[in-house]
Amino acid sequence: MKNSNLSFYYLYGVSGAILYSIPIVLFIVHTNFSDQWLLYVGNFLLLGLTFLAVIQFNKKFFGNATLGAMINTGIKITFISIAISCTVLLILAIADNHKVLQHVPGEVYNGKKNGLWFTLFADAILVNIFVGAFASVIAAVSTKNYRKETGEG
Repeated sequence: MKNSNLSFYYLYGVSGAILYSIPIVLFIVHTNFSDQWLLYVGNFLLLGLTFLAVIQFNKKFFGNATLGAMINTGIKITFISIAISCTVLLILAIADNHKVLQHVPGEVYNGKKNGLWFTLFADAILVNIFVGAFASVIAAVSTKNYRKETGEG
């Protein structure tokens, strides 16, 4: 990573982690099974931020950033956001490990805290990896400036 881009990655990575964590904290406060839609709101906020970050990265290079550089930027921002989000979740899990998911259907119940923390960590890692990769590719391909090369020589 170049020093000039490092602050860009961390700025958007921390912003993504904050945007993702807001609905997650609201979900942890209520811990109601029917409020799991808040997890998807957090994923969607991270998707939107990653999409905007890739577009902003391309603007930073006056529309001449390569496709690979834009996708890598989105992936790096996603992984920084995931690392920070998982750290926040780990702190919350240690601080409040007595939380149990409420109103869980019988099919989901496994007898071990109803999978609250497993669900949160799986969402924070697995879903966000795919969301970030999707946003990176879509934003990079849609903003790439393809120049028509002429065969004049």
